[in-house]
Amino acid sequence: AMQPFDPEFVWTYEAGFKSSTADRRLVLNGAMFFSDYSNMQLLAISMDNFGGIVALVETAGAAEIKGFELEMNAIPVRNLRVDAGIGFIDAKYTQLDANVTSITLDSELVKTPKWTLNFGGEYTVPLLASFGATLRADYSYRTRTEHVADNNPLLTQDAYGLLNLRLSFAPNDGPWELAVFGTNMTDELYITNGLSQFDTLGSTDATYGRPRDWGVMAKWAF
Repeated sequence: AMQPFDPEFVWTYEAGFKSSTADRRLVLNGAMFFSDYSNMQLLAISMDNFGGIVALVETAGAAEIKGFELEMNAIPVRNLRVDAGIGFIDAKYTQLDANVTSITLDSELVKTPKWTLNFGGEYTVPLLASFGATLRADYSYRTRTEHVADNNPLLTQDAYGLLNLRLSFAPNDGPWELAVFGTNMTDELYITNGLSQFDTLGSTDATYGRPRDWGVMAKWAF
């Protein structure tokens, strides 16, 4: 039989700013936010009377999430663009229902790394009067992340960073582009998702991100 669960509610408040220089060579935006959850819904894995595995949505209680984000885009010199961003999240449970046994008030919320950072830049080199090559690099970083509500240590992802590179060739105003790219250039091993079944099946399942990857892309706009 289907087991009903209460609706989840959240009040979110946000305040921010947007700014730029007159020539748009520097853009700086920022925001602060606060979210207040009640009847927060979480996925729980349990076993029924016949030994089958059941995935249930349970209302865990209340939680608060607050933080800020800053992002910057700049053109410091001709043909060079840089961008950067930083985010901070403070997430915590403030109250738990009596039926909740797998988490405590000290448990960390899922998918909420405390810090996230990203840096990027691209430089275009004119090769001919109407043709150029653009080299782009992007780096992203996040601190420790929990992927399941019970904070199973086998699914805890420590801090890691990803580096992507891209080299493209295209006419200035033409319809086509040819590019070679590489993702996860440092070949980081990192978890993107997981399923904790240790108390029922005695197993834990993890999904990992793609390893180092190379590719070629051709694009034609018409």
